[in-house]
Amino acid sequence: MAHASFAIRDEASLNVLIPMGGRGEVFREAGYVFPKPLIKIAGRPMLFHMLDNLQLRLGDVIWLVVPHSMHGQYEAEFALLQRQYPAADIRVVTFKMVTRGAVETLFIGLQHMSPAELSRKTLCLDCDNLYFSDVLGAFRTLPRDTSACFYFTDRGTAAIYSYLRLEEGSGAVLEVAEKVAISDHANVGAYGFASGSLLHRFARDVLDDPRREAMHYYVSNLISRMLDQGRPFVGLPAEQTSQCGTPTRLEAFIDTVAAGRALGSIKRRFCFALDDVLVTHPQAISPHISPYLPLSRRRVGQASAGRATLP
Repeated sequence: MAHASFAIRDEASLNVLIPMGGRGEVFREAGYVFPKPLIKIAGRPMLFHMLDNLQLRLGDVIWLVVPHSMHGQYEAEFALLQRQYPAADIRVVTFKMVTRGAVETLFIGLQHMSPAELSRKTLCLDCDNLYFSDVLGAFRTLPRDTSACFYFTDRGTAAIYSYLRLEEGSGAVLEVAEKVAISDHANVGAYGFASGSLLHRFARDVLDDPRREAMHYYVSNLISRMLDQGRPFVGLPAEQTSQCGTPTRLEAFIDTVAAGRALGSIKRRFCFALDDVLVTHPQAISPHISPYLPLSRRRVGQASAGRATLP
């Protein structure tokens, strides 16, 4: 894709880095065929719904870090991105190795950035969340040297996220803990870094740590290391998000969509065959006349059940 927006980038331009290296075994075991970010919701891939709701501006660059095998198998879906988002600068970075976690997948994406691109503020987004809150706009407004963790209020009883302890008043992040509920402020999978080069340096340090065999390569662990070295983070609320990272959460969101409480502006095209779906096969009345007759409403419903819709 041509990077036409390069010339108008400025200090507010962002790298939006979306790692897609998860193996997705849970979804495969649940019977899903597509990899998680390409699973369709109301006929449209989850990744597209995410991009639809990001408040992008000219100058932003979206980096999709994708396993080579996924990109090769679903090349048509990735090619569709250019047609769906002609004004966006979307770059697909592929890799062949099995990464050890999100930090390593992000590091691969960062390796493909130029020094100028690494100097820009960089927002990392989980590929299985939909962000209806304007996380990009909130991150743009922060001081140049300040990083951010976006959170929502977790009212559940199980500690299944990473959690933030914030300084009262300033909202500065004092501590982050993985799957330990040190507060009800749960990370929503959106992490902003003051620059790509800062993220690159700390990701490299995590990956080179001699204790790496005992580590989990969570972004929260990388942020803990940054906090220990005095790098400032603030917690920013992003309550309007939908998490689709497990089959149960995805199906709950699909139920919300079906009830008309989310994605209400989706436009759809419905494709029907004619013969024996909307009309009968040709009815021979004479050698020269074979009209089609409309099916009864009941038969139309039976015939069209299970037909596919396209976005």
